Amino acid sequence: MEIYETIINAITTVGFPIVMAGVLFWYITKKDVLHNEEIKSLKESLDKNSSLLDELKGLITYLVGELKKND
Repeated sequence: MEIYETIINAITTVGFPIVMAGVLFWYITKKDVLHNEEIKSLKESLDKNSSLLDELKGLITYLVGELKKND
């Protein structure tokens, strides 16, 4: 209940628009941090997938080369 009292006290002291600007700033900052973590995770996944595709390309190239030798 103390958080609600603090918010109500802030609204009555400095006004609703100023308090909302502060709340929105906090919200956007928090979302930005979460978004950066998501982007980092996606980048790591893409890097792993790229590495795997490079390995598969090498394997396919090797196998195609072996098939051509046997013809």
